[in-house]
Amino acid sequence: MNPEFRRNVLLELTIHRLVAMPLILLLLYGAAGLVGDGGAVSPVAMFVITLLLVAWGSRLAADSVLGEVAGRTWDSQRMSALGPWSMSWGKLLGSTVFVWYGAGLSIPAALYSPDADTANLLRLLLMGLFSQVMALFASLVIQRLRPERLRFHVTQAQLVGLVGAVFMWNILDWSHTRVVFWYDFSFGYGEFAFVSGLIFAAWGCLGIFRLMRGELQFRCWPVGWTAFTLFCAVYVAGFMSSRLGDFASLNSGQEFLAKLFVAHIVIAVLTWMAAFAEPKGIVRMRRWRDALGTGSPRELLRVMPSWAPGLTMALVTGLLILSVSALSQDSLGKAADAFLNSGKGSAGAFSAAIFLFLVRDIGIIHFLTMDGRAKRPLLSALVYFAVLYGILPVIVFSLGLEAVAPALIPSPVGHPVVAILPVLLQLGLIGGLIGWRWARLARALGAAG
Repeated sequence: MNPEFRRNVLLELTIHRLVAMPLILLLLYGAAGLVGDGGAVSPVAMFVITLLLVAWGSRLAADSVLGEVAGRTWDSQRMSALGPWSMSWGKLLGSTVFVWYGAGLSIPAALYSPDADTANLLRLLLMGLFSQVMALFASLVIQRLRPERLRFHVTQAQLVGLVGAVFMWNILDWSHTRVVFWYDFSFGYGEFAFVSGLIFAAWGCLGIFRLMRGELQFRCWPVGWTAFTLFCAVYVAGFMSSRLGDFASLNSGQEFLAKLFVAHIVIAVLTWMAAFAEPKGIVRMRRWRDALGTGSPRELLRVMPSWAPGLTMALVTGLLILSVSALSQDSLGKAADAFLNSGKGSAGAFSAAIFLFLVRDIGIIHFLTMDGRAKRPLLSALVYFAVLYGILPVIVFSLGLEAVAPALIPSPVGHPVVAILPVLLQLGLIGGLIGWRWARLARALGAAG
């Protein structure tokens, strides 16, 4: 048996807990059975399963690594002979085994009522698993970024798990009876949503494995996030079907352009997230520069940040959209109208603006995090982005200055020069600031050496 899983099982499933859990649940469901001729048993059991798997389980999963770090036992585990896959599922399933024990005991009670909903129970179990996966994934990301001040970050990781649970619960809404059209194939909503939930949970497990490889000092190329980005781009673009509403009037070329545009947006968003969550600093930037200088593909892949392939994919999809727009303005206009719901839409200029804003944001993140002595640089970056994408656009639109909007956010309307030139100027400014800080830090490191 996996040593990490066995260790967690021995810690979690003590004799006291093994006896106390069924006794407490028996008393609880017995009391519920006395109310309304047993009609309250299933709802109470469903609520208990939610508390166990989502509220408690996400906390245990978030604490499985960060708790070890705070207890100063994580380094000894990292030096053990246990591999990243064994450590990953040993942490995920071992730390939460007690809540799954309680949930398993509650399943008969959840199905007690004659009108019990088995599909809703499956939905709840998948939601609980997904929340735990997301909490452990977030804790590993936090551990990479901020190895100090860990106890509060357990709560942050748990919040990610809770948000993931809410997202999954809304996706797996069995009340929908509509048909899903995905790449012009039709599926029942319930089956499609459940399979999608399983797939995304599997991607979360793969993300845990990749992060654990990095924690255990294994060679880790940016393959996992790149594959996930491609999958999400293809997955989301599939909903832009010619059998749906605004896209029904598009021909095959226009529909392809609409799918490509949606994939471009998805790639840009996930690349932004990767750039924000990736460990940064001038030391890492020097490694990237040195790897580029050596020309060794293996070394370049080893030090390549996870956002770099996504940025390349965003560039490729942006260029494809621009090429199609240059060849067929009519097709572009119809596809832009269908997606943007605006007669002034320009998908080519909009895609270029999205890419340039993405590069600008990555530059801002690295400018703020380049100096390792700065306090809470990522929090500062979030504040700046809230101002740039939230407060300033609200002020601009409130004053009736819509023409200024392309300088602040990617804009689907207006002349292409207006949509692209302001962000190019911002890119030049950010590039100059990065060069200035790089030179200053390089001099400081040279003097210290």
